[in-house]
Amino acid sequence: MNLQVLLLVSVILIFAGILLLMAYSLLLVNKSNAEIAVGGFIGFIPFGFFTSKKMFFVWLAFTLAFLVFLILFILFRKIV
Repeated sequence: MNLQVLLLVSVILIFAGILLLMAYSLLLVNKSNAEIAVGGFIGFIPFGFFTSKKMFFVWLAFTLAFLVFLILFILFRKIV
């Protein structure tokens, strides 16, 4: 994959995430029970911040799904 395409896709995903967070916060202006989870990876170390136990499990599911995707990507990259 071309490095420029990969960079463009990653920048688009970052901005899409920011836009989704902004839209979510605007939709819940009058509601006081908003729950948020934020997380990611620094190298191979996962990190996360969440406001409730329920959001921890949502974050955990997304993190594990991304980790599986990352492992599959690395394995298939070596094969091809």
